[in-house]
Amino acid sequence: MTRHPSKSAVRKPGRQARRRFETRQRLVSAARHLFVKQGYHETRSRDIASEADLAVGTFYLYFADKRDAFLAFIEEATSDVEERIGRAVQPDQSLEQQLRASLGAVLDYADENPGVLAAAMADEAVAAGELGLSPGPRDHFALWLVRTLDEAADRGEISSDLDIPTLAHAIVGMVQQAARYARRSGRSRDLLVSDLSQFCVRALEPGRGGMKPPT
Repeated sequence: MTRHPSKSAVRKPGRQARRRFETRQRLVSAARHLFVKQGYHETRSRDIASEADLAVGTFYLYFADKRDAFLAFIEEATSDVEERIGRAVQPDQSLEQQLRASLGAVLDYADENPGVLAAAMADEAVAAGELGLSPGPRDHFALWLVRTLDEAADRGEISSDLDIPTLAHAIVGMVQQAARYARRSGRSRDLLVSDLSQFCVRALEPGRGGMKPPT
């Protein structure tokens, strides 16, 4: 006679997987809180475990070290921002409309999650050299911008002879600095989004932003 597993045996793997997922999320949330509050270098693995109200041994069941937890924090923040941009940007929009939508989505996320992007981007830059971290929010946004500018060049909205990857990274840095200044000085967020979008489009449009080869 064929024996079938009991209901409890069938459910058990699902409960275990869910419990492991929930425990890992507690640790990631704790890491996020501490990385935002005190930065990468001042946060220890034992601090993350304590913040999550878990034993330090439990931390090491899920992460090899603090670096691993930081990667998880950056990955989660990057995924959240990419999802926001994906919902905000429509394929039939002009380049300026796409830039407005994407910048608005990023700033909305930053407003709703104070300090998260600042911590991810700042500590990403500080730690990348010594830790060899994978690309974070800044690099992912630049890669999205490269694709967006390539498509705009194909449509004739911007010059086709631009060094798009370099310009995409430059634009991300400009946006980050401008947003930091606007926040400190109390400038209008909507005006920031509008001005930056118009500036980028006008600087890159045919006949104005083309790169001439050196002679």
